[in-house]
Amino acid sequence: MKRSRLEQQLKTIIAPREAEALMHEIDTLRANRSALDDAELEAMEVQSEAEASILALDEQEPALVAAVTSAQADLDAALATLAATREELTARRAAAIEALDAADVATYDALRARFAGVGVVRLDGRRCTGCHLDLSAGEVDVVKSAPADVLPECPHCGRLIVR
Repeated sequence: MKRSRLEQQLKTIIAPREAEALMHEIDTLRANRSALDDAELEAMEVQSEAEASILALDEQEPALVAAVTSAQADLDAALATLAATREELTARRAAAIEALDAADVATYDALRARFAGVGVVRLDGRRCTGCHLDLSAGEVDVVKSAPADVLPECPHCGRLIVR
């Protein structure tokens, strides 16, 4: 619109300087218009690509929702199994504690608290599985010769050792 007005003005001007200034302004308007057209085309391409991506994601959504629903159902089932197992183990632990001497239970609880939940370890060859240190031959003999109703302690870490 402005360009048309300037072109009409150009037809009526006689002075070369004014004509040159108007022609320069018209060229500037054309260049700006061309740049805006290019930017609009680029924006339309970006919009087209974005719409295609949205359509592709919309196609994937039902499968993803189904996968999430299935995973949630599997998680719920696993949590229910873990809860049942925990209840069973808690009941078995309570029954086992009743069969033990109160002093042994107190010792075990103190060791569990001291060693982050691991109060009893096993002897793997000559190695304590708690501190991972090798016991000397004499220490292994002491552990192995302990009476069946007594749990020996690791000489390095102090945990109870089962054989």
